[in-house]
Amino acid sequence: MSKITRKQKFKALDKLFDAGFKDDKSIMNMRLKDMSKIDGLTKQEMDIIAEIQDAVIKCKSINPLLEYLYADDEEVEK
Repeated sequence: MSKITRKQKFKALDKLFDAGFKDDKSIMNMRLKDMSKIDGLTKQEMDIIAEIQDAVIKCKSINPLLEYLYADDEEVEK
């Protein structure tokens, strides 16, 4: 099992932003077909995106992306 670091989360989020997914709504509407079109997206980054989508669904705060990125647990075991 590998650890997902905050740096890896930001890298995946950067790739989403570069591909035009710039807010919670667009990330939530993203499908696997959309992810496959993002150049250089790794399996781990796809897992991170799925975690981001889950976090947005579960989150009650104003900014679920920030809450996911800066969660108390520094690293998420994957």
